[in-house]
Amino acid sequence: MAYALKHDNSSSSSPTMSASRTCSKAKCCFQWMKLFLSALFPLVFGIFTIVFTVQQDSIARANREQDQAQADELRKQTVYDSFIADISKLLLYCNFNRSNVNSLRDIRVKTLNALRQLDVE
Repeated sequence: MAYALKHDNSSSSSPTMSASRTCSKAKCCFQWMKLFLSALFPLVFGIFTIVFTVQQDSIARANREQDQAQADELRKQTVYDSFIADISKLLLYCNFNRSNVNSLRDIRVKTLNALRQLDVE
């Protein structure tokens, strides 16, 4: 009889228990949603920081490569201009004579040095 009483008692309070379970589920769902939303901002901020850093690194690397290429080109142009000026001076102002071995040797030395500096392969 005690069992029947307990059983009857639990069946009579079933609607209130299901209402409290529904309320408990809603409260639990709300807490999970609140936890998810509170973790969402730091997660998005962290992902943005990583992506932004990687992009900035890529841009900086490209700029360094471009600057290096420009510096190499400027160096080559300077060597070439110096070579042309030296050879022009030898040919025009030093009474160049094709039979003069010293003049030809100077031209050869300057040409080989310029080619070595220009890395002609």
